[in-house]
Amino acid sequence: MTRQPLHLLTLLIATLLTLGCSIQRPFSNVRSVEVTDRSPQGIRMAITVDLENPNAVPLPLTRTNYRVYLEGAGVFESSELGDATLPAGGSQTVSFSAAFPLTDSIPIDGKRYAVFGEVYYRTPGELREILDQYRFPQPSSSFIARGVIQPPSTEQ
Repeated sequence: MTRQPLHLLTLLIATLLTLGCSIQRPFSNVRSVEVTDRSPQGIRMAITVDLENPNAVPLPLTRTNYRVYLEGAGVFESSELGDATLPAGGSQTVSFSAAFPLTDSIPIDGKRYAVFGEVYYRTPGELREILDQYRFPQPSSSFIARGVIQPPSTEQ
């Protein structure tokens, strides 16, 4: 056999084994999307996501990709490397930020937003190491939230 078909056969076997893997996908839930800073030049938003690991093994978080759409202001897109581990049978909260330049002519209150993202994690074992060698995509847990920008509170 030539080297290329052998690699494809190895990848096919690894894929089939992955389908039978007992690791469950972590649960993702957007806890909050808040405007944390406002100025005439723009706004900064904070996105907080709760992750829950139903597995008996910890799962290192390797990367997060996310997009924030803000009506009238465009799209903020980012990718961040993971620096946390989702504990076995436990939970972890992760936070991201998005910034949008604005002008005084764009009122922000009442504008719709949407947040879409994926948190990628690494499963344990030699099988994952083989899949990584062939650049097989890591599994991920997706999150999504939609809402409307609220005016700042006027508590005194």
